[in-house]
Amino acid sequence: MTSRFKVLIGCLSAVMALSAIGVGVAQAARPVQPQFQRNGVTIGEGFKVEASSQRSRLWASTAGTVIRCEKDEATGTIGDSGLDNAEVTYKECKLFTAVENTQKQFEEGEEIAGCVVGEAGSITTKPIRTHLVWLEGGSEVYDLYLPNEGTTFVEISFGASCGVFKNLKLPVTGSVLGRVPRINQEAIAGVQLFEVLNENGKVLQHATKWEVEQRRSGKVEKGTAELKLGEKVAALEGIEQIELVRVGNKRGLLGVTE
Repeated sequence: MTSRFKVLIGCLSAVMALSAIGVGVAQAARPVQPQFQRNGVTIGEGFKVEASSQRSRLWASTAGTVIRCEKDEATGTIGDSGLDNAEVTYKECKLFTAVENTQKQFEEGEEIAGCVVGEAGSITTKPIRTHLVWLEGGSEVYDLYLPNEGTTFVEISFGASCGVFKNLKLPVTGSVLGRVPRINQEAIAGVQLFEVLNENGKVLQHATKWEVEQRRSGKVEKGTAELKLGEKVAALEGIEQIELVRVGNKRGLLGVTE
């Protein structure tokens, strides 16, 4: 082996080693807590927000049902370290059958006639807390939604004509991830996506594994976000739009930053 070739191999090895170190550093830094930002400044105090969505669905495919709500409204407060809180009211909610097709996917079937869901079709959650996290091992930011206390988001009552849920009152428990598709930029309206996997005879939440390094403590947390309706696996599908509450004659910009 010539000395020139040895030098070349040595340089190449050094570059590869440095690249490996760089990748390791980037991966290690990835889970650091994302934060909310307003007018180019990280939010360090509470700002009031309001959220809304159009049609959303809570699938309980193993029970052959899906709850469809035509809209929701929420108010809350966002603060430092990517933390916030809210209460959500879903409106015009009805129960439908979930029908499996030949590709082992579920489609929305017929409305279950006469079924009363919640309080005359309205479902209001208990207080909810959220914080920004990373998809485990990935580069996507999510907002993790949890009940403020305990494990129950809400208990949904079903009327006498609700099929398999006849006269039941079932809790929605666990936690759920909403994807934040736009980071490191600000806009009037922020969007969060609640996505599902509809395949192999089940409807499941698309994203479940998350991780984050808390900015205050440096503690790394990991977890799995899962929803249940009663004892049945559930999955939330929908799009939420979030805006700052108008102050005076202006509504400010809002964003999420790494």
